[in-house]
Amino acid sequence: MKYMKDLLDSLAELKPKETGVKPVSLKKGVIKACIFDIYGTMLISDSGDIDLSNISGDYLERAFYYGGVEILPEKGCSAGFCDQVIALIEQTIKNHHQAAKQNGYPYPEVNIPDVWMEVLLDLEDRNTIIRKESFDIKKITAIFEVLSNKVYPMPGMKDIVMQLSQLNIPLGIISNAQFYTPVIMNYFLSGTVSEQEMIDFFDPELTVFSYKEKRAKPDVKLFEKIKPRLRELGIDDNETLFVGNDMLKDIYTANKAGFKTALFAGDKRSLRMRSDYNEVKTINPDYIITDLSQINEIM
Repeated sequence: MKYMKDLLDSLAELKPKETGVKPVSLKKGVIKACIFDIYGTMLISDSGDIDLSNISGDYLERAFYYGGVEILPEKGCSAGFCDQVIALIEQTIKNHHQAAKQNGYPYPEVNIPDVWMEVLLDLEDRNTIIRKESFDIKKITAIFEVLSNKVYPMPGMKDIVMQLSQLNIPLGIISNAQFYTPVIMNYFLSGTVSEQEMIDFFDPELTVFSYKEKRAKPDVKLFEKIKPRLRELGIDDNETLFVGNDMLKDIYTANKAGFKTALFAGDKRSLRMRSDYNEVKTINPDYIITDLSQINEIM
């Protein structure tokens, strides 16, 4: 995965933007496991969220070039072709979501390479692109997505993971994510780049990614999925802390699952208070933190 290493090596540093929020209730609790959201919590997301990418035709051209797709000359991006492809991808995602909702998935998620493959096969049938021998659907998807939503570790992210791991605190993740998310996390945590689906230092049985479940937060079933492992470890729901930046997707849903909650309010880009949602009007996070190091004060 040299292409991913080169891409991640080239990422510029991002810094969080002040939110003006103050930490709340930083007191010791009976917390025996810590579960994290990723985008906007462990990673600074330039767009604020994995679902809010800054897409462009230039990114698409680069992804096609390195991923082995040739756009026929008469269909070049200068003629608006790339914009049409991006619109087709967005519509295909909507179509998948609508079909999934009809099959009982209230908050559906796609596996993004499947969407891209569907679109590219359609474009190939229309004789607008050619797939070359070097064609790699994951390379295309990862390059486009990482360029569209640039990320960088939240300050103190690696430190808090190392500290909790050394204390033998079970660590987990529940995140709206895609296949490239663990690649990015392992790069920032361990300096390694591989296609492994799990993240170093995190219990695989406490790790849930939306793309693998075809469900996205705020679907509470993602949170319920880790409970058997918590039981094996002798940990009750209310002894489990979930840390996330979104009052609806993270705090409301983790609260509904019975977990303690910490709202991460450390970056203005990603802080989602969701005050217009009825679901969050009757709940408060157990803690509000503005720096990941403050988890130490809770644990």
